[in-house]
Amino acid sequence: MTPFSVVLGELRRSRGLRQTQLGQSIGVEPCYISSMENGHKGPASTPVLNKIVYALSLSDVEAASLLASAEISKPLRRIPRQANVREYELVHALWQRLGTLSDEQVQLMLLALKMTEKPTEKEGISK
Repeated sequence: MTPFSVVLGELRRSRGLRQTQLGQSIGVEPCYISSMENGHKGPASTPVLNKIVYALSLSDVEAASLLASAEISKPLRRIPRQANVREYELVHALWQRLGTLSDEQVQLMLLALKMTEKPTEKEGISK
């Protein structure tokens, strides 16, 4: 399962639609909807995502949630050209451990990534 598959399934079910109905309303096969909801396929293309937003009559908040979940669920990523050697090492180490990390390990890494390089005055550190 991916964040996108979870959000898509929840939104479709909240509208009382079957996968067949959603597929027909956006012009795709029901098995495609099923594959996305089961995490076997990556998120849909932008045009298909827009059709899903329209077909499910999503609110702005729901649409933003669906699009954000699609972004973080992309199965392939490219390392930016400006990445340094240590960042390559980090990506490699993380890649080797994906699928084996505990929730606590993931939370600690996310917390570390949210840390700012320099505390601001607002956080209680004066310059």
